[in-house]
Amino acid sequence: MAIVATLAVAVTMASCAGSVDLDDVEQRIAQQFAANTEGSGARAESVTCEASVPAEVGAGTDCTVVVGIGAAGGPTATNAIRAEVTSVSDSGAEMNIRATAYSAPSDFLALAVIPTFQELIDAQRPGGRATSASCPSGISTTASDTVRCTVTWTDAKGAEMVQQADVTVNRTGAMRIRMVS
Repeated sequence: MAIVATLAVAVTMASCAGSVDLDDVEQRIAQQFAANTEGSGARAESVTCEASVPAEVGAGTDCTVVVGIGAAGGPTATNAIRAEVTSVSDSGAEMNIRATAYSAPSDFLALAVIPTFQELIDAQRPGGRATSASCPSGISTTASDTVRCTVTWTDAKGAEMVQQADVTVNRTGAMRIRMVS
C-alpha cells in the first residue's frame, strides 16, 4: 500500500510562452496521486509547486503534496515531489514527476497501518479484523525508515489480539508491514 503517491511517471503538459503551466503540473500530480492510492483511504488535500517551470530540458520545480487519511480534518503527511522537464516538443513539455522525501506523524502512520495490516489478517487469519494501531513515532525519510507499531485486532472468534509490526516506509510513502513474533 502506498500512503502517498509513488510518483515516478512521465507526463506531457501544455507549454506556452516558454513555460509549463504550473496549475497543470499540480493537477497532474494530484491525478497521479489519486490513481496510485485508490482504495487506501489516503487523499491529496493539497498540491503546491514552488515556481513556474521554463519549458527547457532539466528545468524543474519542487512540489509538496499534503496527504490526508481517515476523516476530513484528521492527521496529514507530507510528500516532497520533484517535477522536471525531460523533453520539449510542439505538443508540450514532457516531465518526470517523482517523490523525493516523505514525512508522516505517528497518528497518521497509525491510521495508515490498519488497512495494510487488515490485508495481512485476511490472508493469514480470515475472519479477523484490525481495530486500532499505535506507533511511538512518525517517519521522516529521504530513503527508507522503520518504526515498530502495535496493532490491536480481533480474531474470527472475537478474541482480542495485540501484535507488534515493523512498518517500513520509503520516500515515496510505499508501506511494508512485517508482523513481529
